Amino acid sequence: MWDFFCYCRGMENQFIHLRTHSRISIGAGTLKIKQIPELCIANNMFACALTDTNMMSGCAEFSDVMPKNKVQPIIGTEITLNQHNADPKILRQSALSRIVLLAQNHEGYLNLCELSRIMYMRTENHHLGPYITFDELATHSSGLICLSGAHTGPIGMAILNAQNGQARQYAEQLYNIFGDRFYMEIQRHGLDDEIKTEPEFLKIALEMNIPIVATNDVEFATPHDYEAEDALSCVLGQTKVIDPNRPRKSSEQYFKSADEMAELFSDLPEAIENTVIIANRCGFMVNVHEKPLLPRFGDDLEQECQMLRDNTMNGLAKKLAQHGITDTKPYYEQAEFELGVIINMGFPGYFLIVADYIDWCRHNDILTGPGRGSGAGSIVAWALGITHVNPLKYGLLFERFLNPDRISMPDFDVDFEPTGIERVLAYICDKYGHDSVCRIITFGSLQARGAIRDIGRVYGIPYSKSDRLSKLIPQDAKTLKDAVDASPEIQMVLQTDEDMNKVVTIAEELEGSLRNLGQHACGVVIGDRPTTKIAPVYRDPANALPSCQFDGHYLESSGLIKFDFLGLETLAILKYAIKLIQQTRGINIDLDKIPTDDPKTMKLWQSGLTEGIFQFDAPFVQQTLRKMHPTSFLEISALNALNRPGPIAFIPQFIARMHGEEKIEYVHPRAEPILKETYGIIVYQEQVMQLTRVLAGFTRGQSDNVRKAMGKKIAKMLDELEGKFYDGCEKEQTLNRDQAKALWEQFKEFAKYAFNKSHAVAYSIVANQCAYLKANYTPEFLAASMSSNLNDTDQLALFVDDAKSNFGIQIVAPDINESESLFTVRGGKIIYALAAIKGVGTVATDAIVAERNANGKFKNLTDFAKRCAPIMNKRILEAFAKVGVLDSLEPNRAAIFMNADAILSYASKSRDGANSLSLFANTVEDDVAEDRLKKNLPNTPAWTFAQRLENELSALGFYISAHPLDQYKHLISRAKLATSATLAELGDRKPVHIAATVSSFSRRRTKAGKDMITINASDSFGNIDAVAFGQSAAEFAQILSTETLVLISGKTSCRDDRVSVFVDSIMPLTQWVAQIAKKITLDIYDGGVLSDVKKALQALRAGTTRVVLNLHAGDKVAAMALPGGVELGATTANDFVNLGIRVEIE
Repeated sequence: MWDFFCYCRGMENQFIHLRTHSRISIGAGTLKIKQIPELCIANNMFACALTDTNMMSGCAEFSDVMPKNKVQPIIGTEITLNQHNADPKILRQSALSRIVLLAQNHEGYLNLCELSRIMYMRTENHHLGPYITFDELATHSSGLICLSGAHTGPIGMAILNAQNGQARQYAEQLYNIFGDRFYMEIQRHGLDDEIKTEPEFLKIALEMNIPIVATNDVEFATPHDYEAEDALSCVLGQTKVIDPNRPRKSSEQYFKSADEMAELFSDLPEAIENTVIIANRCGFMVNVHEKPLLPRFGDDLEQECQMLRDNTMNGLAKKLAQHGITDTKPYYEQAEFELGVIINMGFPGYFLIVADYIDWCRHNDILTGPGRGSGAGSIVAWALGITHVNPLKYGLLFERFLNPDRISMPDFDVDFEPTGIERVLAYICDKYGHDSVCRIITFGSLQARGAIRDIGRVYGIPYSKSDRLSKLIPQDAKTLKDAVDASPEIQMVLQTDEDMNKVVTIAEELEGSLRNLGQHACGVVIGDRPTTKIAPVYRDPANALPSCQFDGHYLESSGLIKFDFLGLETLAILKYAIKLIQQTRGINIDLDKIPTDDPKTMKLWQSGLTEGIFQFDAPFVQQTLRKMHPTSFLEISALNALNRPGPIAFIPQFIARMHGEEKIEYVHPRAEPILKETYGIIVYQEQVMQLTRVLAGFTRGQSDNVRKAMGKKIAKMLDELEGKFYDGCEKEQTLNRDQAKALWEQFKEFAKYAFNKSHAVAYSIVANQCAYLKANYTPEFLAASMSSNLNDTDQLALFVDDAKSNFGIQIVAPDINESESLFTVRGGKIIYALAAIKGVGTVATDAIVAERNANGKFKNLTDFAKRCAPIMNKRILEAFAKVGVLDSLEPNRAAIFMNADAILSYASKSRDGANSLSLFANTVEDDVAEDRLKKNLPNTPAWTFAQRLENELSALGFYISAHPLDQYKHLISRAKLATSATLAELGDRKPVHIAATVSSFSRRRTKAGKDMITINASDSFGNIDAVAFGQSAAEFAQILSTETLVLISGKTSCRDDRVSVFVDSIMPLTQWVAQIAKKITLDIYDGGVLSDVKKALQALRAGTTRVVLNLHAGDKVAAMALPGGVELGATTANDFVNLGIRVEIE
């Protein structure tokens, strides 16, 4: 098998690199694996070893690209060894050493894989990182060659610590383990540690008869690459190039030629010769052409085939009966066809495995989706319960999932409610073996923008400077070089700034370098044997399951099979909504029985009120739904497919044809049955496939190849299929060559972004389930949606606005005795969730609710403090006070907020057992019965209306009990100002005056260079969007920087069903109020401010606004109407509020 590697072995000065790092050695290599065979050929080397640090991820690709270039791959790793006998807990990571292990054969490779499992699956001493011990090494040493590690190995480290006796002992241990497969490694990069250790290495080797071997610790290709490698080390080590004490590489760590190495070791020629001997002793590479290694679901393939057939036919019979389908012949014919393909391909086990764990989910209260991706096109999948989509009903194609003319693995993407995935994986591990189930590794890389910022940092460039340049790079730029070539602005910076030019040069070299390891979000491998019998594994200590070190590119080719477990939060929403509906209405909802033609649901679709509806909640889609006015599920599915970056352009034409405003045309009568449901427009990938079959006589497999070749831009396959398509159309006499060419070009353009109909239909079913629940059980659905967005205040605000403005649903403020951790529904009202308050979280609220459920509602503030002592902290108590959670126990929110420390101190003493002693009085009275805590709180002025709302806003992200404009609602009504609820009624370009609370605004320049300000605001009825252009934008920004309550004047703009305001002027609302106020009422609780009130009133000019004083003394109120009137100033109301006075203006 190795004969073809021998063609250059007779050359003089032959040397083989046995210690080579690729990018997989994060921070210790910039070589791409595909560069290594090129370097070998250029330097006349017939072999090379890949020895990434504690990683073997690259060995599959290495085993692929090296033989293709007639260069022998040597599979190995530089592995960390804990050589000490001391307790690992007292060791530092720097005390560990490294050795090199090379696989001689398959047994050696499997031992390397097993060692990877041992060092990454260790359950303790994670502070040391991954490592192995001498005992573990001895157990798994067969088939391996060991290099001593030079000065970083155990022998070298002992010598550097003046422990020569210990060094000899380590040499004896390694020699006893490996015998003549152990080599003393010598390196000459000019480092002090190498010079210090080499004489002792040679002495030990001579005395113990250990062969020596020369290595160069290769981390980059040429001397020119040293600077980039050095910078990368600084990036990942969080240091700067100028740091004097940082770890440094040697500029000699490049891929040296055999002549260079022979000259360097001219005094030790045997060290060079031994590299060739070692290469000749190694004869293994990873099989990257392995057949799929699926675990057996039955005893053998024959039994699996029978099980699949029996389960399919039984399941199909049940499905047909459940759905009342009487024309069963097409279903059984399709099932037979699919079974034939699946069995002939050898994949019955795959279907049985997926069906099994989905069935387990259904019996263990874990919700799965109705289907996803092309797998929804399989009748067998439908019959087995893998999907809930009837493929014949919707015209879905099986060959889009499994091509009968091409052996390729099926790939079911299954959606699960996120919290159920770990339970499913636990079941799978128990069933197939914990060692046979793993995740998949991922690699985070240095991207263009980040590379510029990172390299700028290590060279001491100010962050603002490198950040400014990084933002000039388009997000869609393929590479940094492409971005520089395409941008005159970037080129100008580089021509005038030498420092940034250097940064970009280094960043271009390092772009794509690996910076961290991760775990695939959804991919899971299930094998027929322990993973380490096929591939090495890796595990982050934070994850329970290991990850296969082969990424997606070489996973399948090495025989491993990926199953996708995707967490879909929408399923959690649906599940909780169903639970709420059962609790509030006693109705049990079966998602699989939700109709696709429910009238109320269709009305919801047509109204575009789809906030929270899966895949359909974007503003543009809501507008499109209102224009489209869909009347069938298939039209909704088509919109789901069209709403993508490419096909979005076809939406106006689709709607025009749908409404009869444009004539529907077909390229040929045979195309009509395929394109009829989409009004003659190609919407789905499957339609491309079907058209090639009916117009050009393509087989099922050929039609799928068209889709694949176009989608993946496989030029050679495209050229072949294009000719066949023209010939086929001619043979079928459907299209002439010009027509066929025009259609083919349309295919090519469309296939770049065409959507999979199976996926569109399956996900539209999920969307329809959401829409059905929202239309028919609105409070419950919205409460469930809000519960899935507890920490997203912007999204919660949208749901609150949707509930109040569009459905008239009241949102009840959170209450300690009524609210749960999540949003709930009572009497058609949504009860706000305790856990949705900022800074609180479900851990605390779950405990509070559990205490309330176990021991009854909280009687008063004292009772609450005593019982929740172990749970509360100051942050939580203050958040509860801000929102009014404790209003039913103490309505003065300010009293709780200002005395939070005292309340918590009382709670702490209660927790410590001093329940009988009051914090405020040395008595043994029943504090709870008297609510002594509340009685002894210091007198604290209550927050004003504005203060209460300001605190609600800070704790929730929006207002809940009221709106800041509520205090002016009678004035707004009297002045007949517009509101967000009446804006649309005004029409386009109509004058408008509207009071608003501004939540945010932003300034930018238009493409034409004009100033522009965008204003996000609201009133008591909903949200308000406003925009202004030109010089006034700066003036408005200045006003809005100090004012949040304003009067906006301008003209309406109605575009795409959205109404906004083009602003002409903005004034502080208090200024407007002062102009129109008829009466101001001042509620005074503190007599000490009367003199200030008198001064403030005397300072006002005479006017028409009457003044009424309400003087409060205990339970009594004395009203006094002052004679005459005043003219209020712009800040008068605020001035009185700042005195602690409650102000009401009419």
